[in-house]
Amino acid sequence: MAVPLPTAGASVAIEEAPLDGAGWVDFAAAHPAATLFHQPAWLQVVSRTFGYRHASLLARRDGRVAGLLPLFAVPTLPWGRSLVSTPQAVYGGPIADDDEIRSALVDHAARMADRRGAAFLELRNESPVPGLADKDLYVTFRRPILPDADQNMAAIPRNQRRSIRVAQKHGLTARVGRVDLLDGFYHVYSESVRNLGTPVFPRALFANLLDRLGKDAFILGVYRGEELL
Repeated sequence: MAVPLPTAGASVAIEEAPLDGAGWVDFAAAHPAATLFHQPAWLQVVSRTFGYRHASLLARRDGRVAGLLPLFAVPTLPWGRSLVSTPQAVYGGPIADDDEIRSALVDHAARMADRRGAAFLELRNESPVPGLADKDLYVTFRRPILPDADQNMAAIPRNQRRSIRVAQKHGLTARVGRVDLLDGFYHVYSESVRNLGTPVFPRALFANLLDRLGKDAFILGVYRGEELL
C-alpha cells in the first residue's frame, strides 16, 4: 500500500517493493550507487535461503520509481527482530534520485521498525546517511578488471605475481564452472571458514545464487590435478 508523504514539490509516496522486482528492477540496475544486494535476484535468494520476511520499500515521485530501500525483518537473539538492509550482505541501504527521497525512505523504515517492535534498523551503506549513527569497522577495496590477461597480471604487486607463477610451476590450474563445482567448492569453503571460527553459510545459499543469478554467477576453482584446493 502506498503511503503519501508531504513534500514541498512533486508528490512522493512510499510503498512495498514487490519481491520479484516488478516495476523497480530497471531502477536498481541503472542507479550508480546500486550493488548486487539491491537486485531482486539477491533479495529472492535471501528470502528463499533464510526465510526472512521481505519488507523492502519503494519511493515514487509522481508515479515514477525514484528510490529503493531493500529490507528484511531478521530474528535477533535471544528474542525479537531487527530490520536490516540487507542481511548476509556487505552492502544495502537506500538508493534514491536525491536526498529528499533517501530521507523519506529512511524515515518510513524507522517508523516501520517502531511499529513492529524491532530492536533496531541497520543500513549497510557504502557511505554514511546524514543524521544517523555510523560505524567504520569495515573497508572496501576495489580494483578494475582489465580486458587483457597480461594487463591484469602486470597490475598485481610483484610479490603476489611471483606467488602466482610459483603456483603455476607446481601444476596448479584454474577451472570455471557452476553447479558442477558446487560440492567441491562448498567442502573447501566450509572447512576453511570453520577453521577460522566463523559461522558457515548453508550450501543452499550458493545453490540459490547460482540458480537466481544464472549466467552472472560462477565458481572459480583452483586445482592440483583433480583435487580442488
